[in-house]
Amino acid sequence: MKKKIVLLLILLLTITVAATGCEKKKAITAEEFKKTMESKGYVIKDVNDQFEGQKVLKQVYLAIKADSSYQIEFYELTTTDAGKEFYKVNKENFEKAIVGKASKTQVNIGNYNKYTLNNAKRYKVIATIDNTGIYVNANEAYKKEVKKVIDELGY
Repeated sequence: MKKKIVLLLILLLTITVAATGCEKKKAITAEEFKKTMESKGYVIKDVNDQFEGQKVLKQVYLAIKADSSYQIEFYELTTTDAGKEFYKVNKENFEKAIVGKASKTQVNIGNYNKYTLNNAKRYKVIATIDNTGIYVNANEAYKKEVKKVIDELGY
């Protein structure tokens, strides 16, 4: 009897994890990104003109910490496939730059992908939901702060 209860609990836990893993995350818009980051005291910079001629980018904004210690970049791409490629290319670039020991995490569930890397006193994040992406390459001293903000954005 005890064995059946344990097996039932394991089965229920597995089903619960599988069901929540299948949920789609909701991407934020560029306007939501700007509004949220401004409310947190970041300076928003429109850098769309730097990407003129890029066919896969719709909008690009930087949220720069008031003291210029780091920035969080937001990308809106034209398609979900472009978002997947954005994730893949930036993840590869992060990995190519690894020097010595590194710690990394990776999550790929449904429409959500996130890769973090701690290496050479840098904290790097690439995260995408559908056709949007967040990119960070900051000093590791700001890891906790950056992580909190990215979590609040839903990435």
